[in-house]
Amino acid sequence: MTPTFAGPLLSDPLVGFDSIIFVATVPPALHMCDQYCANIAGSSDGLYLLSGLKSGTPKVTNLTANSVVAKGTLAGQKLAPGGYLSPDLSYDGKTILFAWSPGSGAKCYHIFKMNIDGSNLVQLTDGVANYDAPLQYSDKSHNDFDPCWLPNGRIVFISERRGGAGRCTSGRPFPTYTLYSLKDDGTDITPISYHETNEWHPSVNNSGMIVYTRWDYLDRDDCIAHQIWTCYPDGRDPRAPSGNYPNPLQTLAGAGTDGRYDRPSGEWNIRAIPNSAKYVATAGCLRQVASSRHSA
Repeated sequence: MTPTFAGPLLSDPLVGFDSIIFVATVPPALHMCDQYCANIAGSSDGLYLLSGLKSGTPKVTNLTANSVVAKGTLAGQKLAPGGYLSPDLSYDGKTILFAWSPGSGAKCYHIFKMNIDGSNLVQLTDGVANYDAPLQYSDKSHNDFDPCWLPNGRIVFISERRGGAGRCTSGRPFPTYTLYSLKDDGTDITPISYHETNEWHPSVNNSGMIVYTRWDYLDRDDCIAHQIWTCYPDGRDPRAPSGNYPNPLQTLAGAGTDGRYDRPSGEWNIRAIPNSAKYVATAGCLRQVASSRHSA
């Protein structure tokens, strides 16, 4: 793997970094909830560092190629091959969080951390998924993924530990997953959201609040209600900054334009723009609506 590129974006003086951490897993083309179920996850041989972005001849390094788990159930073992997901860099740039699932057997995502050079690989969460009885999850049966460092040193992540399933996924082996947090040594695992449906992609905005995607059915819609939410690092005061619907609010038959479709169906992978109140995110449309300006 020897990429040779350098575009105007990377040469911009406002871009103050020269490296990117990434995973090479190919996600399955499935429902937005199903894709995070580890038993159908894509497979990769590691977590990568792309360095020298502005040089025109960047270098790719497999950070986990020689890493051995130092602590946890998998102590003494290497992780690859498997499903790698959602790396997050600490505020001091020294430690990486990520999720990993094994390549075979009872797959389940666990959260790990390691130094930026691949050393001191530590397993923070554990468990075996029970896909035959998905609604009977317990603290030892779950997927944990999407870890993110908090300013107070804790880690927020997404987990299936609360049990239950969303209305669209009832009867299928894909339980609801919501916000949790833990200490950076893997202890004090604490639920910070009891929302009935799924949540995704927590990050931290410039005010120190958690910003994430929540699928919220209440007074909205089943397929166009995956918007940006915020809460305090302990889960208090969850809010949808953009409200229920954009105007117009009329949704009754014959009432005219339905304002629900004047915005994206989903707003994913939200990140705060530094020194700004703005965000960057991925917009998605989940279905085609004949009367809408948007299409799938």
